Amino acid sequence: MLKRLIFIAIVLLLLTACGSENGAKKAAEGYMDAVKVGDKFDAFKASEGFIDVFDYEFLQVVDKQEIQDTRTIDYDFWKDYETEYYDSFLDYKDYYKELYDGYEILEDNDDELILWDGKSYYDVYTLLYNVEIANGKGEKLFKKAEITVEEGIYWDGDDYKDGWIITDVYLR
Repeated sequence: MLKRLIFIAIVLLLLTACGSENGAKKAAEGYMDAVKVGDKFDAFKASEGFIDVFDYEFLQVVDKQEIQDTRTIDYDFWKDYETEYYDSFLDYKDYYKELYDGYEILEDNDDELILWDGKSYYDVYTLLYNVEIANGKGEKLFKKAEITVEEGIYWDGDDYKDGWIITDVYLR
């Protein structure tokens, strides 16, 4: 009985780890499929992407990182949107320190306040693909592409969605 419980626990752990990687791959490939047919991909937040994609093949996970999931209280946001509610940036930060009581203060300066609950992380994957893409002249190129994907929230035009976000595309 104990061996069976240990086996089930190991399988669940492996499925959870693979699920995260599969979500990242699904987002990267969803982006490339959208570019193939000329569709928009809402979760694309990289500065540059592909002009056209003809084909792709997954090769491997190049890197996986766990990043602290922090809350950033920003001076510019206060200045642009919150000055009618808080007399000073210090008051604004004090409100969030009280709201997130028990959170660790990672940074507290004149520009920002960064808070962390001490336990939450999000995953960032860098995935390597062989890609057949077009350059600016429409010529086919064969390259290796590193696509960085992270867990996050994005706007789909109607609503905020939890999911995977493309944050970088690097051609080798």
